[in-house]
Amino acid sequence: MKSYDKDFLQRLQQRDEAAFSTLYNDTVDMFFRYLKATYFLSDSEIDDLLSSFYVKVWNNLKRLDTNTWLSSWMWTICKNLAKDYFKAHSSIHFSQMDSNRYEDGDAFEDGLLSEENITQMFHTNREYSEILQAMEQLTWDYREVLYLKFVEEYSYEEIAATLKTSEQNIRQKVSRWLKKLKSLLP
Repeated sequence: MKSYDKDFLQRLQQRDEAAFSTLYNDTVDMFFRYLKATYFLSDSEIDDLLSSFYVKVWNNLKRLDTNTWLSSWMWTICKNLAKDYFKAHSSIHFSQMDSNRYEDGDAFEDGLLSEENITQMFHTNREYSEILQAMEQLTWDYREVLYLKFVEEYSYEEIAATLKTSEQNIRQKVSRWLKKLKSLLP
């Protein structure tokens, strides 16, 4: 996500419509792609979620602390709205979607893939539909981290800040989850 200066953030806090319009135009495609790739919702469902999302952002701008990362704040709102959506529209409890139960007991080093292998894996001639089918078999948090890393091209540090966890934890998860995704690909 684009970085904004303190002046822009103050204008947002003052509910400046031009600043909010700029924020919307800068971020709407990113959040749409995130919801599509992570949750596999229809376009109309995503449009509804995004409408709610931007209304919530607008209504809570006065609470925005200019010392925090705008991106983390917005990602938290987006993820919470998605969780609420699934709680309301699913017979599966959201807590059952947690990936913590996938611990395989391997040492951290055993699950690591080299950056070379990761790059090679994503630059092979895989059909987009094959990757989507494999990702559908992963839990939402697998898809979320992979989306942030390889679609939005976030650094490990940015992902860790967005998800409020350690950078080492994100590196470990990306490596293990890529290994799992690779095993799901035909």
